[in-house]
Amino acid sequence: AGAKYTRFLNNAGSASKSVGRDMSSYISQTDEWARRGYSLDQSAKLSKSSSVYANISGTDDKTAINDLDAVIKAYDLQYTDALSIVDRYSKLGSEFSVSAQDLGAGMSNAASALALGGTDLNKALAMLTGGAEITQSASDLGNTLKAGQLRIQGMKDSLEALGEETEGMGSVGEIQARIKELTKGQVNIMDSSDPSRVRDYYDILQDVSRVWDSLKNTQQTDLLETMFGKSGSNQGAALIKAFQSGQVQKAYDASIHADDSAMQEQEKWMDSMDAKLQQFHGQFQELSTTALDSDFMKGAMDAGTGFLDILTRIADVGGTLPLILGAVGGVKLFKNLDLFYY
Repeated sequence: AGAKYTRFLNNAGSASKSVGRDMSSYISQTDEWARRGYSLDQSAKLSKSSSVYANISGTDDKTAINDLDAVIKAYDLQYTDALSIVDRYSKLGSEFSVSAQDLGAGMSNAASALALGGTDLNKALAMLTGGAEITQSASDLGNTLKAGQLRIQGMKDSLEALGEETEGMGSVGEIQARIKELTKGQVNIMDSSDPSRVRDYYDILQDVSRVWDSLKNTQQTDLLETMFGKSGSNQGAALIKAFQSGQVQKAYDASIHADDSAMQEQEKWMDSMDAKLQQFHGQFQELSTTALDSDFMKGAMDAGTGFLDILTRIADVGGTLPLILGAVGGVKLFKNLDLFYY
């Protein structure tokens, strides 16, 4: 395992520069991915994806990892699929009135419930995108989608655990009967080919949107409370409106054609001042870590004050000493990787 760590650290400089990050960021991200159960090689690859997401969305490294990992685990994806998630965030963020960062936050809230209900990632993102264009809060809409999915499935205990209202909420059969009654028999939440299975949440809401305008105001209000709860009714109404306008369907089409979108945005970001500064720090860290391993630096350390003078000179160039020491100290972070490398 020691040889693998050494090889990783030797490559960390070039790897971090390739995605426009400094070494300390890249090493810290790799360590965080490893803490979540991924091997060293997997963590290093995941760090590149989370770096790209952080770059194009403007989010911090820890949040980028949290957002991606939530979707990977909810949908039981492979670590190699991480960049495809970023592709979707990038594509939708550039073509709709919602940012990649907001989409990540919303999916972090909604992914587990929607995946459990059988709604695929593209449909989940389409609902989040279309609805958030109206609500301007993808994070809140993500919570509404989560609660709505759980309500449709009659998962009262799960809702209560989340602190959601459940007053008057019945069983799945009772919810099905209520929705059929309110929609004049036009919307069935159960799968006709398998009556024991709840239909795809996207398809249910799309059906509701098609009959919405034919309903009386009282029926619309009751339907929203049945499907989303009182607190989620406004968000639910916005989501139905997004289906009616066609924005959800447009977002779905964009999501399934999002390949390579992230790297296109990444290439633009690499020309930014922030990227250049990150690469400068990374280059300096790589130089410094190499020097610290050299016989020259060992001799300087023997000189005592000579070593301190060298570090002072390093600190004077861009104020990078904390980052350098962080990168050098990154070796200590990898002690825990013995637990996860397989």
